[in-house]
Amino acid sequence: MAVNAKVEYELEIERVRKSLKKLNIRRVLLQIPNGLKALSWSIIDEIEKDGIEVVLDSGHTWGLCDIPLQRAKLVNADCIVHYAHADVKDYFEINGIKVIMVPCYYKRNIPPKVLEELVRVLKPYKAIGLCSSIQHVKELLRVGNYLKDRGFDVYVGRAKTSIFKTGQITGCNVEASLTINDYVDAHVCISGGIFHAVGVAIATGKDVISLDPYGGIIEHSRIKKFLKRVLAKKLYNLMTAIEAEKFGIIISQKLGQCKVALALKIKKILERWGKKAVILVFDEIEPATIINVKGIDVFINTACPRLAIDELDSFEGITMINSGEVKYVISGNLENYNLKDALSWSINLNFLKLSN
Repeated sequence: MAVNAKVEYELEIERVRKSLKKLNIRRVLLQIPNGLKALSWSIIDEIEKDGIEVVLDSGHTWGLCDIPLQRAKLVNADCIVHYAHADVKDYFEINGIKVIMVPCYYKRNIPPKVLEELVRVLKPYKAIGLCSSIQHVKELLRVGNYLKDRGFDVYVGRAKTSIFKTGQITGCNVEASLTINDYVDAHVCISGGIFHAVGVAIATGKDVISLDPYGGIIEHSRIKKFLKRVLAKKLYNLMTAIEAEKFGIIISQKLGQCKVALALKIKKILERWGKKAVILVFDEIEPATIINVKGIDVFINTACPRLAIDELDSFEGITMINSGEVKYVISGNLENYNLKDALSWSINLNFLKLSN
């Protein structure tokens, strides 16, 4: 964005500095998503004023599932400061390493002309569900009131996960939208791009309108077109999987994505049906790393389900399905296939423990 990113987001520097001092932190591993890494110097400069060393994690930051505990241990950091996925005023502790979460709220309000356009797009509907990524949850009340004043019934749900804010969704967890799905005609998702909106559309089966607050863009048809393309690719991959003999079952080493028990269960099921299967452990699940594993017909993903939904184009030449789709491979029947099964996965948050 052309504007200064420092002005665009709430970095909560003072809260972070106070927490670090209170916890007697000596070295921090700063974890921040690629799209926000331009903010890094603003954060590093302030933290280092207090004599605390900062190491910047240069890897991807996919979400709460992706806490870089191993890299923190590697650089002997006693705290991870994680930006842009949760609003936790206290801190977590994982195997002796403290984790401070900062939501990185977006400061700018959605312009009136964009809200006017949203009303126009929503005319075919009466009851509307609202949700957003963490950056934009503060807009939900304002947008909800705006729509109510114009005659819409508005609903905002909340996930059972205690650290999620009201209306907050992630790429793999849209429970906030599911809790209100029976009461609404359509959902409005406030987030950058259509990534989060696609998840809501798959899980709810309802029409979803994406409102991108960065560009003021409202989209509906692109989501439907994307899902049609994904469905076609999914059915092709599953038809290939039904005929396949050798399977590679992917486990991610990322704490929130690691599903060892699930992978072992799938391996036993496949072997019971006369298939050969091997379990594969990855850090980053990318085409460049998967392509090196030879002799595999189909890869079964037990990690982030969005990899085998949004990234299918990137995995050209690699057949990948999600763990929730294995039942179709075993049955050999795709007649009742539903994309919801591709998203039937839940983040593993057992490794997170709130401090007292």
